[in-house]
Amino acid sequence: MKIFHKLAIGWTILIVLGSLLPSAFVKIQVLDSVTGSDKILHISMYAIASFLWLMSISNSYQGRKAIEVILLLTLLGLIIEVLQIVITTGRFFEWYDAIANYLGTVVGWITYKVLQIKLNNK
Repeated sequence: MKIFHKLAIGWTILIVLGSLLPSAFVKIQVLDSVTGSDKILHISMYAIASFLWLMSISNSYQGRKAIEVILLLTLLGLIIEVLQIVITTGRFFEWYDAIANYLGTVVGWITYKVLQIKLNNK
């Protein structure tokens, strides 16, 4: 699953850069008009990251590995939130963002499990 490993690394880098660049630089116009859309973006980004990381380790998949992925991505999200107030301008720590990041990792895990079950039943 080398391709998933490369995709997971790239996606994680995208999350870090997108989260730490000045907010004016990464502003997404479509999302600005929808209330709460920021949280949808957080959930989506972390769901994809979680799914990609789980796919990259699927040969050695065990329940413990899934917990590690969820915990590490959640920790990454918290570190990014702290770094936003320390090293960026126009960005702030938000607990709701951290919660959305965690929920995204869980959505990614659920998606992975559903896909795994469907593929195993064929």
